Amino acid sequence: MGSGSSKNRVDVLTCPEGYSKENFQKICALFDKLDQDSNLGVSSHELSDIAELHIKNCLIRLRARIAGAQQDKEREVQQLDEAFNDKVAIMRTELEAAKNTLNQRQSTESKRIEKQIAYYSGLNETGKCTAFMKVVSGSSEDVIDFESFFEYMKHRTDDISNITYKN
Repeated sequence: MGSGSSKNRVDVLTCPEGYSKENFQKICALFDKLDQDSNLGVSSHELSDIAELHIKNCLIRLRARIAGAQQDKEREVQQLDEAFNDKVAIMRTELEAAKNTLNQRQSTESKRIEKQIAYYSGLNETGKCTAFMKVVSGSSEDVIDFESFFEYMKHRTDDISNITYKN
């Protein structure tokens, strides 16, 4: 139909708004370099150099991700270790406080018992009788009834063989 030569109309490439003009020019130059047959398209046989670089960059990024993940793991392990050590230190402090409390309570109880020992050791015969009457009957009366005596002795039958009678 037409005898005239056809022209392939090529639009002039323009840099997208907001993108670096310098970087856009670098991309255009690379595309032109890769388009060896100047058909305004880069075919797979023209891509070997850039494909090699792409794969190399992918491997670098992936290895960097692994290294970053390893660093993250090491940092988290360090934080866990620090938290563990903090908890151990707190537990040691609590243990020492509990031991000190126990020692203090035992010391106080020992002193109280030592006072009772000193009190009982210092009693004369009348004092011993008065102390016994008070424990058995709840008063310092002169007579203990059988029910009170039984209640006192029912768990002390092993002591009966140690009692000597004065006739």
